[in-house]
Amino acid sequence: MAIAVTTRTLLALPRRLTFPNLPTTVAPIVTSWDIGATRRHIATITRVLVRKEIQVARPPAEAFAYVADFSNSAEWDPGIPEARKLTDGPVRQGSEFEVVALFRGKRQRFHYVVTAFDADRRIVLTGEGKKAGSVDEITFEPAGTGTRIVYVADIRLKGIARVAEPLLGPTMNRMGDDALAGLKSVLDRPR
Repeated sequence: MAIAVTTRTLLALPRRLTFPNLPTTVAPIVTSWDIGATRRHIATITRVLVRKEIQVARPPAEAFAYVADFSNSAEWDPGIPEARKLTDGPVRQGSEFEVVALFRGKRQRFHYVVTAFDADRRIVLTGEGKKAGSVDEITFEPAGTGTRIVYVADIRLKGIARVAEPLLGPTMNRMGDDALAGLKSVLDRPR
């Protein structure tokens, strides 16, 4: 989506645009050029940010251990038919995963690397695929006898596919709802 704006409008343009009724945000990138005496700017949406939150019955240490092993994502995310760990040993910074995501019926392979790891509290995974990239930040906080999980996915398309980014907000929002509902279902099961 490209929005033509004047310099005056650009000053009022927020750093992030939020769609009403959707917990989805897009970040504008601004380019500009001169046309006569009026300087024009184009704000182009370059990423989709999806933020979801759930509360589960498991304590933070158990919830974190399960989610941090991203090979488990195929068990709880209906959009992930395959996931496997590529590195040996426990999950830690530098651990790698291969994840196959379904998007509009097509399989997209991603290579994820754990780029931040704070045991029982926060994990960040950076995924790269042929047509898209994603940075997934997942935080865990005690909530009563369970855990509050906040999942933020920063998704950006590559190449010509970037043209479709403005249309992805509702689709990514729905996929996030489905994934977190699956995660809640798994983590709320009796052990």
